[in-house]
Amino acid sequence: MSRTDYLRFSVIGIVAVIALSMTHSYWGNPYSRVVMKTVESFIPSQASISYEDSILWVTADPNDVASQRHNIVTAAKNNPGDTLLAFLVEGGEEGVSYTQGFTTMEMSYWLVASVALLLAVPVGSYRKRMRYLLTVVTVGFIGNVVGLYLVVNGQSSFVDDPGSLASWHRLVQLVSFGMLLVPSLVWAPVLIGIWKSDPERA
Repeated sequence: MSRTDYLRFSVIGIVAVIALSMTHSYWGNPYSRVVMKTVESFIPSQASISYEDSILWVTADPNDVASQRHNIVTAAKNNPGDTLLAFLVEGGEEGVSYTQGFTTMEMSYWLVASVALLLAVPVGSYRKRMRYLLTVVTVGFIGNVVGLYLVVNGQSSFVDDPGSLASWHRLVQLVSFGMLLVPSLVWAPVLIGIWKSDPERA
């Protein structure tokens, strides 16, 4: 790759990232709401997702209040100095719900990197670029749907045993995997390989 190719890649990539970041509220929020509406059809009945001010709020209610209460009391006895568990014991007679929020930027920012890379890397004709972009967005959308679904289900399991450290760790891992490590990272090396082997440069 020549110096000109590197320069072109850097300039187009930086400009694309800046432009897409500055306009995120116009495309990122609608995209995230579509993901939310898609996932709503599959989540457990005790969970719900809502949207407010560029944030997706995931709320999970306990599946079995008595079982949750037992788990909280047991965890509090095993950890007498934990103020959060003590608070849950006092307020858990009717069950404790758990809510966490994700900004639309967290969910859709992978599109910024994806589109910027597609614009910066010469991969042939305009039609070929659009085909790659459609493929990437489709795969990424499916990844976001699956990731959010895993997070909602993990949160539903966590809320039944909120005092368990292992349960908390599983939820953190699901959030990290489902919301941050989106499948768009998988196709990037493939795309660069196509570019290197493609004789038709843009």
